[in-house]
Amino acid sequence: EAEIAGLYSKKITDPYVTIRVTEHAPKIIYVSGGVTTPREYTLPNDLRITLVQALTMAGWFTPLAVQESVRVFRRDPESGRQVVLPPINVRRILSDGAVGLDIFLEPGDTVTVASQTAGKVYIFGHVKTPGEFGFVPGMTLTGLVTMAGGLKDYPKLSNVRVIRTEGKGSTSYSVDLGDIIKGDGDDVLLKPGDRIYIDETFI
Repeated sequence: EAEIAGLYSKKITDPYVTIRVTEHAPKIIYVSGGVTTPREYTLPNDLRITLVQALTMAGWFTPLAVQESVRVFRRDPESGRQVVLPPINVRRILSDGAVGLDIFLEPGDTVTVASQTAGKVYIFGHVKTPGEFGFVPGMTLTGLVTMAGGLKDYPKLSNVRVIRTEGKGSTSYSVDLGDIIKGDGDDVLLKPGDRIYIDETFI
């Protein structure tokens, strides 16, 4: 209030400013992948819901959904980077009563449920756990790097190669992962079958 009053004091003598919140921004979460109704959901401002409650809102799992490894993508409030929480075994929550595994969701979270037919993505090179990973709708390049354990020392971020199969052929292009991590570039939305190569910087 004082800062706003200071701005108006240049035009108005002794301005008196009062701020009142009349409406909060909507709290939105996203549920995608192997659920009956994948879409965004708006929550009441005074309500927190758990992962299982969000899946129930989305009509629960489809027959081919992988219930043992549900992923939650979350935006880090400090860095602005997307992080992936450890996979959550919803089947165990229900069968064993392991309610401690059922996390509360935050506004902006994306819940992704893989399907047995969703396919694979691959990451090679300078990550801690290279190899193949189950594709999750909404998966991004930075999300895949996180799933692969993060980057090893001295990765060449300025020339990360993405190879994508399209029809009978494939296309290859380079992205600057360093810019993406700093928030200066758009993250890459992955597709099933994508192959990512991160080389080492030689020093």
